[in-house]
Amino acid sequence: MDDIEARNNSSPELIHVVSYSEASHLATPDVIDESIRITLHTLKEYRRAKQSGLFDDMSKNDEVSEREGKLYRDSRQLVDFLEKNYPDLYSAEGFYKIFAAGFLPTPYLWKETEEFVHAVSWRSKSLLGSQLLINDFDSEMSMDERLELAAANMKDAEILLKKKQ
Repeated sequence: MDDIEARNNSSPELIHVVSYSEASHLATPDVIDESIRITLHTLKEYRRAKQSGLFDDMSKNDEVSEREGKLYRDSRQLVDFLEKNYPDLYSAEGFYKIFAAGFLPTPYLWKETEEFVHAVSWRSKSLLGSQLLINDFDSEMSMDERLELAAANMKDAEILLKKKQ
């Protein structure tokens, strides 16, 4: 998270701290406080190590720049497609429909999996630290493929919404 704006010492403005107890039990105020202290200490030590040259400057890393560009292009393509094809996109109903149709893949959703079958039906795999949606040939699925599959589910999503209303 510190490498997003590597040269800005006030970045990140907001840090999502996950308590060290999360895997086994709910966090108490003491656990939350200690988790925040651990996170801030780690951030401080990471910055010190970067200044000492122990870590690469990720803002100059070609693989990171390439991945950032791909994520941006894919996100822009998704938003452009949704805005062009679904006029009620920015309403509760519009969001429900695009989620239920599978435009926002959540293959590891724990609950409501029957209701959101198209959101969870995606297959994914880890590759070099990222999660990729994969097609039937175990290759990364293109955004065009994703949009086509999700768009085909929109009728199902509209039916689900009508049942909820």
